[in-house]
Amino acid sequence: MTISGRSSYVTFRALVLAVCGFLFAGCGGGGGSVPPNAPAATGPNGFAIPASLARGVPPSPPSFVPPAPRALRAPAGRGTAAVHAPFFAGEAALSNGVYYLALPNGNPFGYYSYLTDSNYIYHFDMGYEYVVDANDGRGGVYFYDFASSHWWYTGRTYPFPYVYDFGLSALLYYYPDTQRAGRYTTNPRYFYNFKTGQIIRMPDPEASNSGSGMYVFDRSPNQITSVQTTLTVPTKPPATGTLFLWPGLQPVDGPNFEPIDNGVLQPVLTWGPSCAPGALNDYSTWWVSGEYVNTYGNDSPNYTGCHGGPIMAVNVGDSLVMSMTLSGTTWSQVIADQQTGKSVSYAIDMQGQMQQALYFFIEGYRQNPVSWVKFTNTSFTFVQPPANGCALAPAGTADSRNTASTPVVSNAGKTCSIATITLYSPKGPVPASASRAVQPPAVSGQVRF
Repeated sequence: MTISGRSSYVTFRALVLAVCGFLFAGCGGGGGSVPPNAPAATGPNGFAIPASLARGVPPSPPSFVPPAPRALRAPAGRGTAAVHAPFFAGEAALSNGVYYLALPNGNPFGYYSYLTDSNYIYHFDMGYEYVVDANDGRGGVYFYDFASSHWWYTGRTYPFPYVYDFGLSALLYYYPDTQRAGRYTTNPRYFYNFKTGQIIRMPDPEASNSGSGMYVFDRSPNQITSVQTTLTVPTKPPATGTLFLWPGLQPVDGPNFEPIDNGVLQPVLTWGPSCAPGALNDYSTWWVSGEYVNTYGNDSPNYTGCHGGPIMAVNVGDSLVMSMTLSGTTWSQVIADQQTGKSVSYAIDMQGQMQQALYFFIEGYRQNPVSWVKFTNTSFTFVQPPANGCALAPAGTADSRNTASTPVVSNAGKTCSIATITLYSPKGPVPASASRAVQPPAVSGQVRF
């Protein structure tokens, strides 16, 4: 749940595609052939039906959602130094950190690179995947597919490009690109869903991500010391994608910005999978927890990644009183359900890092709210009157339907109170300055000023 610039991911993707083009121009048939059972595709709408397989449902995948990948490719010379899952046995190290794998039956897995953390790969057609060895003695492997936010199972003998998708509870066939040997369809990726008997695109380009909200900020030496707001749990959306609704605090500048770097303190109302500790990762209910998410820091292992307290299931219509309070150098979050009387909390020592930007945000990944999102009875306090005033400005994808009541100023200009903040999530891409990494599943909220 981070509003984080995707420029690093785009840069990496452009780099590996450029490397791919350089390496494989004129050597398209070098590592394997189109899978024997591949359909004879004649175009995006002309895919044939692949041969069916009698395969049982694989054992359940890991119960966690991995953090979004840091787009750092491993050094080109890593080669055999890393231990890779048995699925990758026989992989050929090419150059510039690129690998190619052809499976024992001749099916190509294709071209990919390992990231610095070798649990992550960037597949030139599938995109980012998190790898977990199935330890089944058959070369099986689980992939967390960041493009779909689904766990997959496949293997050396399953065999790929057949994959079992746990998000869809279905066996899929990943269509190859018949114009490029050893490659698969991409942008969009095409699959045959044996459960529904349909050819699908995943993710569906028409089911885009969205991010929209409002914010207020000031710069050093000013900072926010407390926030309180009430978020009403909206109607349940369809059981797909991930949706995060949150107020959040983020640093802008200041003497203690490093080494923690840019993260977000945020009580998050979540629908669907998340990287948060204890996440339900299903669609049984809305749930909420206090969180801190940081996808930037490199030298702060206690801060980088997804952190948080216990989760709490909540019901549609519940009023969630969310507070964030600074005491010394520790930020405490409390979320109290006014209907059930239950609450959860989370505290983290931010080592004096100033939090100067406050967001009210809708963050959707292939999901949008089906009703308005309302924050009420909001108040926040700065150390000194903010130079920019208390009025909220648009954040993320601007939408004229996002509105806020006129702020009421008190406490010698340091405290701002806003009766109602109403957000509407537009359909459309998350702008480069306001996207999660999915993230996925999904990680939540950071903006670079």
